[in-house]
Amino acid sequence: MTVCRALSLVSGESDVQLKSVRARVLVGALALPLLAFAINPPAASAAGPPSPGRFTGYGFDACQAPNQSTMDELRRESPFWGVGIYIGGSERSCAQPNLTRTWVQTQRARGWKLFPVWVGPQSHCADAAFDHLVPESNAAAKRQGFREATRAARAATGLGLAKGSSLFLDVESYDNSISSCNQPVLNYVSGWNSRLKALGWKGAMYSSAATGIRSIDNIKTSYPDVYALPSSVWFAEADGKPNARSKYLRSSYYVHQRVKQYAVDVTRTYGSVTLDLDLNFIDIAGGSLAPKKRPSCGVSLDFARYKILRKGSKGPQVKAAQCLLRRTHAYGGKVTGYYTPRTAVAVARFQRSIGVSPTRQVGRGTWAALHSYGSSPLVKRGSSSDRVRGLQRALAAALNRPVAASGIFTAGTTSDVRRYQAAVGIKANGIAGPTTWRALKSAQR
Repeated sequence: MTVCRALSLVSGESDVQLKSVRARVLVGALALPLLAFAINPPAASAAGPPSPGRFTGYGFDACQAPNQSTMDELRRESPFWGVGIYIGGSERSCAQPNLTRTWVQTQRARGWKLFPVWVGPQSHCADAAFDHLVPESNAAAKRQGFREATRAARAATGLGLAKGSSLFLDVESYDNSISSCNQPVLNYVSGWNSRLKALGWKGAMYSSAATGIRSIDNIKTSYPDVYALPSSVWFAEADGKPNARSKYLRSSYYVHQRVKQYAVDVTRTYGSVTLDLDLNFIDIAGGSLAPKKRPSCGVSLDFARYKILRKGSKGPQVKAAQCLLRRTHAYGGKVTGYYTPRTAVAVARFQRSIGVSPTRQVGRGTWAALHSYGSSPLVKRGSSSDRVRGLQRALAAALNRPVAASGIFTAGTTSDVRRYQAAVGIKANGIAGPTTWRALKSAQR
């Protein structure tokens, strides 16, 4: 945005002072002249699954789309997987030299979860002055929402986003205590949601928790069938608490369909990058989904504590070790559950392959190396894959403590990664990147 101005997001009994920007401090997109939008936007290209996809974790929004080197540094060093992308609207006010179709495709390929936002006309009762206003007539406001949705769908298509993606309508804080202010906004949002649904997209909404979202809460309670309501909500409630809870939205509403902006206009440094941004906790599209377990020789690989295995050992953990050794190609025998001489030779072979003095015993470090064998993807809060499950098992062995191997990188996983990183003397940021994987693969503990 070329101009950012402070905006109060306080209404009625709210005791939370939130700051915003004129067009919401969100990552922006290419400016598209309004006259260029057709009534019916073309079909979205085959650009992968809809955005943002299932996710529970952290995200950020900043005034201007970062360049690629900054995005890559944030990917490596920050807790974020989510990023707001501001795709247009008459109240957008940041220049966006970086955000293009290629930029969007690159971020998606690198694992980012994208949250497209449209900042169009605002309420005539908004807490700050805007150049473009929602009509005061309810019928006209609904038609305006319809038109904005058509334009937003065209912009999203131009950026390569797939149909089915959630498009967030930015509704800045306004006086929701007056019916003549509240009703036009609700009709505007309703027009947006109904039009996007007809076009094959999902209508969503960003607003202050104390005003716009509080109004949605009231409508869902008292008049649930009168308006077309958003499929998910993103609310500003700067209480500093990284969770999806709000005192203005019932916990039974929008379960796993929320984004909470819990800190606004803060300065943070990640690696070599320092940014002014907003911090968000995300629980969207059902939340991060546990992956299917990889076939494991028909035996369990999950144990609260991993025992030291040696000559004479037998049982389920020996079966697990034999299975894991087969994956590494160090062992070609049967999974018997008996720690045979052949098993001991395979253990020594594997230990030599990772640069460890062969003991022929499976201790904590060897367990960790066996579980972490394979690819080394960058994973952090919100990641979900069988490799996350392998990481969790490796941490359980290395730390000698129970770690739930769900395949979802949770807050608990973040703590366990930090604990392990500190134990082996590497940067304790809770992100499992190449350095952390190398330590586990080399049996460090």
